Amino acid sequence: LVSEGDVVMLTTAADGMLSRPITVAEAGEDHLAFLVSGATAWVQTLAEALPEAGAVVGVTFADPGRTNYVSLRARAHVNGDRSRVERLWTPLAQAFFSGPEDPDVCVLEVQVEAGEWWDGPSTGVGRLVALAASALTGKDMVGDSGDVDLTQRSA
Repeated sequence: LVSEGDVVMLTTAADGMLSRPITVAEAGEDHLAFLVSGATAWVQTLAEALPEAGAVVGVTFADPGRTNYVSLRARAHVNGDRSRVERLWTPLAQAFFSGPEDPDVCVLEVQVEAGEWWDGPSTGVGRLVALAASALTGKDMVGDSGDVDLTQRSA
């Protein structure tokens, strides 16, 4: 549903429910990881809030061209492990940090707890046909949705 290189909106509650765009550095079955600056106030707040359990965050992703949407609830932890930073380093990160050895760069690890996804007709014609069919029949537009399945989690 969400892949490495996608830009998602990460919502944190500690600063009054603010969202910010952030690029996915790693996407697993039940987790996401991002390279972030540990010097920013919002990352410091996450690092200090509930360090054991992690701070609750929201992650949303939208691909309107393909009519795919995802909303996730997760727990975030800040990880300063240099080897983890180096494993996740990409040329794109160079636009934000001086290099993987930059002391400010750290990893925001996000463990997904729950979520929902939505998928609709992916072409403009498909959306028009679904809209017309819905108007004529009174039935909902064709599309699909569901809960994010976390039953495949590795132990």
